[in-house]
Amino acid sequence: MLTAVPVKQTFLNYSFPRHLLPFTLLVGLVFWCILEFSTIQLVSFSKANTSEINQYWTGNTSRREDEINEESQEEKSYELQLKVPFYCYENGLDWTNATSSIWRLENRVGKWDPNPQRTEGNHTFVRESFLAHWKHSDDWWFLMHAKRHPMRTRDPTKAKLFFVPTLLNALATKMKRSNLCLDGRCNLELLEHVHQILTESPYYQRHHGRDHIVVDSHWKRLLEPHHALFNCSFVGFEGSRFEDELVKNGARIQFPATYVGQACSPWENVHKTDDFALITSWSRGKSFIVRQRICNWLNNGNNTNIKTHYSVSGCGPGPQCPALAQAKYGFHAPGDTLGANRLMDTLLSDTVPIFTNAMQYDILPDFIPWRNMSHLVPMTWKVPDDTITRQRFYNDIERILNESDSEYQQKRQIIADYRHLLDVRQPYQFDMYMHNFALKLGNFEEQ
Repeated sequence: MLTAVPVKQTFLNYSFPRHLLPFTLLVGLVFWCILEFSTIQLVSFSKANTSEINQYWTGNTSRREDEINEESQEEKSYELQLKVPFYCYENGLDWTNATSSIWRLENRVGKWDPNPQRTEGNHTFVRESFLAHWKHSDDWWFLMHAKRHPMRTRDPTKAKLFFVPTLLNALATKMKRSNLCLDGRCNLELLEHVHQILTESPYYQRHHGRDHIVVDSHWKRLLEPHHALFNCSFVGFEGSRFEDELVKNGARIQFPATYVGQACSPWENVHKTDDFALITSWSRGKSFIVRQRICNWLNNGNNTNIKTHYSVSGCGPGPQCPALAQAKYGFHAPGDTLGANRLMDTLLSDTVPIFTNAMQYDILPDFIPWRNMSHLVPMTWKVPDDTITRQRFYNDIERILNESDSEYQQKRQIIADYRHLLDVRQPYQFDMYMHNFALKLGNFEEQ
């Protein structure tokens, strides 16, 4: 890292013309900025090209996972849980080299094009910045971690699990307004090709796809029951709310996804200057009423309705950081569905979440102790905004404010203990899911 050196110790000790000093400093500053910009380009996934990303994730460099998120925290090492080998499909099932072309249909934005354009775009799909920050990009991150996991085997005959690296979440998003293409195939043609490859695979046929793992955690479900991927075990959207008959009958295994969160930077050892935060967007839907009520009630609560004074770092639309990291507690309010990436944003920013519906716990993977690291303040848009409803909210708020510091710090410690599993950019969340798939499938025991 470059450090500033006093001018007198550099230039002025030599016979250097003083009138040229400002110009020289300016040239040096420009050169330093160019050097730093070039370095950032090399370590940023949102700007890296395909070969750079492949090099990183095949373990040929020593770059750190947290450089992707531009965090300055020290890298910590945790023990990996998965102890059985898995095979990661390649060729037509690996969409790392897919390209994307942005286009719109007149009067049909958001609908699928039955005859997709045959252009494969002017840029590689992996260059798009949303891959690193989008809330449904867990399919991308799982693929990246699968490629460099130590239990990956190149020999499918030795594998106990099979990871299918198709980017279903990315495809579900791209098919709204653009194409996702690979090797001359676009959109649904990619899925048809995947179906053909899997149905011809002897490893898929062995257990009819049950020991194959795929990430399908977007709210838009692309797969039809006849598709080969539909038989695979999967990381899905909001858990049990979307169970199908195959999951209920145990023919395939489903674990809920957690969303991809964004931590405030810095997040560690940030002084907590306020009590509550809810950085959110508004909408006209009924489910968003809870968000609006929380902000309205928080902004008015200090007047007459609550004995303990509190402060709010931010509530409603606006910048997430540093408000979320500065608050002791952050509300996890539903949006279109019960889940939201806001929970991960809160946890990764070292803030204790406040769930607003008990069912929000049920749509999360059960191998994280969510209840032990959070509070619950039940809310619903179905009840009127009256004095009784508001007073219940304030009573719950006062209960949280009266929590002892030791209880609060205990919750923060639990969050810290599980943080590496909550951040999908680190390899441990992928490892945790694969480990639990191995245990749940029951076709073999981990050695």
